[in-house]
Amino acid sequence: MSRQHFSLSSIYSELAAKQECEVWGCELSSSCRKFVFDVEDDFRVHLLGLWTICIGNAEDELHLIAVEGDQTQWQQVTVAALRPSLLPMVNVNGLEITPPVSFLLTSGSGPVYISGQHMMLHDFDLSQEENGSLGSSEDLCATLVAADRQKDDSDEEQSSV
Repeated sequence: MSRQHFSLSSIYSELAAKQECEVWGCELSSSCRKFVFDVEDDFRVHLLGLWTICIGNAEDELHLIAVEGDQTQWQQVTVAALRPSLLPMVNVNGLEITPPVSFLLTSGSGPVYISGQHMMLHDFDLSQEENGSLGSSEDLCATLVAADRQKDDSDEEQSSV
């Protein structure tokens, strides 16, 4: 099964009852410079939405945090540059990554804490995918966005009444 890329905003629409969310976090330090977030191939859509990256009690040195995964063509991409005396925390809300992904402490000794939300979409109708009615992740996203717009339109109608 090929991996598909989704965003948090496309998942929540009318399928909200079929999704599950878990708070997620990891620690990077000199003893653990790499953390791999991967999921089982369980026919669910998985998405990791990051919230914050912050430094714990660390030396006043530059700490570089990078991600590496399918969305980055397995190249390291720096997502945060932190220094306790200048910028001890960064809000990365909106940074959404499809697993598998590796988080790396490329500079500094840490500890650095990364927090976020692991979202899983349950009961995905595989018969639609097998029949080709979905076509691609773009088609699914378009369907989800259209359903979300219908929901917004009905909410506006109710509020104007």
